[in-house]
Amino acid sequence: MRIEGKRRGQVILRQVTGYACLAIGAAGCVLPILPGIPLLLAGLGLLAVDSPWAAQLRDRLKEYAGKQLSKLRGKVGPESQAAKAPPEIRHAE
Repeated sequence: MRIEGKRRGQVILRQVTGYACLAIGAAGCVLPILPGIPLLLAGLGLLAVDSPWAAQLRDRLKEYAGKQLSKLRGKVGPESQAAKAPPEIRHAE
């Protein structure tokens, strides 16, 4: 695949930015001052446009996050909130 001119510059800039986000995101997972996970996701999003491995990893992470979110939504349903509600106080007549 041959990319020419302005398009090639965009691809190179996108890949450099994507790898930089991955590197800073990896550092952010260790250092408390940087947001690691958002930078990792942004880097994968940028690289997924041109790299099949990044697109595959991004799709796997989306699927995993969707499953975890649906599990969380299932645990916090109407029946679990009803159990947490305070009992009604009955007035003695």
